[in-house]
Amino acid sequence: MQVEKSAFISYRRTNVYIARAVYADLVAHGYDAFLDYESADAGAFAQVILHQIAARAHFILILTPSALEPCLEPDDWLRREIEHAVEQKRNIVPLMFEGFDFRDVARYLVGPLQVLPQYNGIRMPADFFEEAMTRLRERFLSKPLDVILHPVPESDETSVEEHIREADSAPPVLTEQIEAEEVFERGLVRFSRGKFDAAIEDYSEAIRLNPQFSEAYYRRGRARELKANLESKFYRLHSNLRQAAKSDYQQALRLSPDDARANTIRGALYYHDGDLDAAWLEVGEALRKNPRDEDAYFLRAGIHSDRREFDKAFEDFGEAARLSPNPFMSLLSRGWALVQRDRYDRAEEDFTRAIDLEPQSDIARVLRAISRLGQKDETGARDDLSEAVRLNPRSVFALYVRGVLHASGGDSDAAIRDFQSALEIDPSYEDARTAIRRTQVQKGVRWLASLFD
Repeated sequence: MQVEKSAFISYRRTNVYIARAVYADLVAHGYDAFLDYESADAGAFAQVILHQIAARAHFILILTPSALEPCLEPDDWLRREIEHAVEQKRNIVPLMFEGFDFRDVARYLVGPLQVLPQYNGIRMPADFFEEAMTRLRERFLSKPLDVILHPVPESDETSVEEHIREADSAPPVLTEQIEAEEVFERGLVRFSRGKFDAAIEDYSEAIRLNPQFSEAYYRRGRARELKANLESKFYRLHSNLRQAAKSDYQQALRLSPDDARANTIRGALYYHDGDLDAAWLEVGEALRKNPRDEDAYFLRAGIHSDRREFDKAFEDFGEAARLSPNPFMSLLSRGWALVQRDRYDRAEEDFTRAIDLEPQSDIARVLRAISRLGQKDETGARDDLSEAVRLNPRSVFALYVRGVLHASGGDSDAAIRDFQSALEIDPSYEDARTAIRRTQVQKGVRWLASLFD
């Protein structure tokens, strides 16, 4: 057995700067490292990549909170790389970045991926990246290995050399770019749990750190749009939020015009402009290219809803939920489509399932409260709203809806307190200001009426 200094770096494309930083460190310390730099998908290069895994002793797997979600799909390329590394008995070393925990991704560990938690991994805090890389080299890559390294076929050599040149000539990775990817990953986790405001803050911070981060623009647009859609019945200021979402989509498309989701993004832009026919054509093309595009089904469901085709919208939300590794968001959207059709009992079922998936979600509680109000279950609605405020004391949505419930029940003082709290959090929320005046008038009318009782 001998110490081998060859490594293959496997990563999800949204973590390219992290991967490049790992690659640069290894090369600087004499490792023969391979990084598939800027290949959107393997395509004809697939066999070359598999040969590179077999030709290198170490398989370094970059793990962030969202990295393994698409691995539920049998044709996901990261999954294929991991499976091949397991099959070839490579020295697999998971690099676990901020927020990653195997317990959170257990449902994505299918087939050979189930063995991943058994490998010794290393935590990679952003503030101590260099120290973590030193530990990786000295403790995880320096052990003598009894592995068979397969020679690279001659037919691969030109492609491999070209990829290595591309990786070597890439500009140095900045600390801000790595931090941007970590903050972005945190945003993905928060978004998946319905914490839209927190997710939007994270995506905004990622964009501040890396203004060229097109995926962060796209995701921020999605978060803004969904927040607007789910809260619009009680929060009319969301027309501004939708305009901001449109701007995010435009920026994402400008930065990455060849993005695989370009049709979906253009469709979203047409949708925001009210051109449903053009949006329909774009989403149709998106689904033709990728029948498993979850976001495209979301968009088509929105088009159906605007056309009052609620049954079709319901089907598309259901398909998005089926395709999603975490159906939480799809359940909220489908439930809201049911609310719009006054099918409150079915909506409550979806919201309850969503809460079972993410018990800490305040927005899921508010939406279930609305579905319960539709069924005249004021006690259940009040419980949900109070729990939503406990989970997120700054939820303008929860405070406003609870204020409406208090006002309708005749508790003017409690209603005014909630409306005032909402207004303190968002001083531009005119609906809350109007509700305060209206509730004060109603309180005065009741007081006058009591004088004549």
